[in-house]
Amino acid sequence: MDLKELIPLITFMLGAVLTLVTEATQYQRQVKREREARAAERADQQARATAEFQVQTMLALQESLSKVISHMQQRVFSGQLSEAEFKELTEAQVRTLVLKVRVQDDALRQRVERLTAVLIELAETREPARVSSLWSEAFTGFHEANERIGVLLRAP
Repeated sequence: MDLKELIPLITFMLGAVLTLVTEATQYQRQVKREREARAAERADQQARATAEFQVQTMLALQESLSKVISHMQQRVFSGQLSEAEFKELTEAQVRTLVLKVRVQDDALRQRVERLTAVLIELAETREPARVSSLWSEAFTGFHEANERIGVLLRAP
C-alpha cells in the first residue's frame, strides 16, 4: 500500500477522531449549561421561598404588634386586664419577639426592639405623666413599625 491509498483512510480516521472530540466537547458544554440552569432555578426557588417567608413573617408580626398595642392600650386606660386578656398579651409579646428575629430588615427589627422596650417600661410605670409620654412614644413606634412593614410589603 502506498501513501495515496492510505490518505482516505487517514482522513477518515482523523475525521472520526475530530468528530468524537467535538461531540464530547459539545456534550460537556451542554451538561455545564444544564447544571448552571438547575442551579439558577434552585437559587430562584430559594429566593422566592425566602421572600414569601418574609412576607408571612411581617404579616404575622404586624398582627402580633396590633394585639400587643391593643392590650396595652386597654391596660393603660382601664387599669387592668382580665386573666384571659393578660394571657393573650403575654402570648402576643412572646410571638412578637420570635417574629422579630426572623425579619431580615434591620430597620424594622430596630423599630420593633425600640417599641418593645417602651412597652416594657410602660408596663412598669405608674406615674401618670410618664405613662402618657410612654404611651405616645409606644403608639408612634407602633405606627413606624407598621409603616416600615408596609414599605417592605410594597417593594418589588
